[in-house]
Amino acid sequence: MLRNRTVRRALLLALAAFLVFHGIALAITLDGNFDDWAGQPHITDPRGDGASNNSDLLAFYWATQPGSSVIYFMFERDSANGPVYFTVLVDTNNNGSYRDDVDRWVFAYYSPNNNDSDVRVQVRTPGGTVINSYSGDWGESRAEGGSRAEIMVTFADLGIDVGQTISMAAGTAQSNNLPNVDLAPDSGSITWSPIPVLGWPLLGLLVAAFIILTWYRRGRFVWARSS
Repeated sequence: MLRNRTVRRALLLALAAFLVFHGIALAITLDGNFDDWAGQPHITDPRGDGASNNSDLLAFYWATQPGSSVIYFMFERDSANGPVYFTVLVDTNNNGSYRDDVDRWVFAYYSPNNNDSDVRVQVRTPGGTVINSYSGDWGESRAEGGSRAEIMVTFADLGIDVGQTISMAAGTAQSNNLPNVDLAPDSGSITWSPIPVLGWPLLGLLVAAFIILTWYRRGRFVWARSS
């Protein structure tokens, strides 16, 4: 009876842990609020290496959500009032070049206004074919500093499968074309393997871990007992 009770408790703890973790993973929303980016993978870039405050990229963040076919990006530049183009170059076929026909260039025009922002996203091929466009109030206003903006792009628009390893680089540009004014990283690329689904396999591992831990602490680390 005690063992059954212990197992039930371990299952409940594992389920609670899974739901909490699942909730944290789902926290990002495209709303111009940036608190939910804390702890997400990112790369920083030195201050002062841009042509001006408008184009001085300080950080680039990226994230996915469990079971979602969307990737989120967040850009941070030095505080400024003028517009800028944030860019993401995606090496779709992972061959070290961003200029193949299958590659994707993402341009996010960001202009902070007095009380809101104007963010316009265009996904296109290096040859200029527009794949898709998005827009919204997804950045800081001038009063808020005019430095951060967030966007989302579907994996389908990037021409890659959910969970596929992504090679990419971020930057700023003065128009919806290259070259970049400030690139991050300065050379090479970011290679990232997203985990698109945090479901029952993870829950199973959590359950097993909690059961083993609970039995061990109670001095019941016994897998089988002969009758």
